[in-house]
Order: sequence, then structure tokens, then C-alpha cells
Amino acid sequence: MACGNSTPPLTAIEPPADLVQPCPNLPKLSGNTGADVLPWSLAVVGMYKDCKARHRALADFTRRGSGVGVRLDN
Repeated sequence: MACGNSTPPLTAIEPPADLVQPCPNLPKLSGNTGADVLPWSLAVVGMYKDCKARHRALADFTRRGSGVGVRLDN
């Protein structure tokens, strides 16, 4: 009598495509006045927060094995 394997094969669960996108390159600062720095810094902070949220969601996805119930806010 042969031994049977009753364990089903594991299937890879792919994370959502938006979670595995690389973070965008930061824009270059094109001036040295407050009028140049303020909008640049606001854009950079927004980009950082978006990337941070995706990274957190991807980490949660890999810990849980699925993206169900993953928060994308801060």
C-alpha cells in the first residue's frame, strides 16, 4: 500500500498590481526661493505618503496572505 499525499498544493497569491509598483522618483527642486521650495516640498510629502501607504498595504498583504481589509490611509 502506497502512502498518499492529502495536502493540496500551495498556490501563489499575487498581490494587487498597484501595491508592487515602485515609488516614483522625486522631482528636482528647480529654484531656491520659498516660492520654489514650498510647492516642491508639498509634492514630495504627498508622494512619500502615497508610497508609505502602498508599502504598508503590501506588508499587510504578505503577512495575511490576502489584501482583504487592508487600510491604505495613514
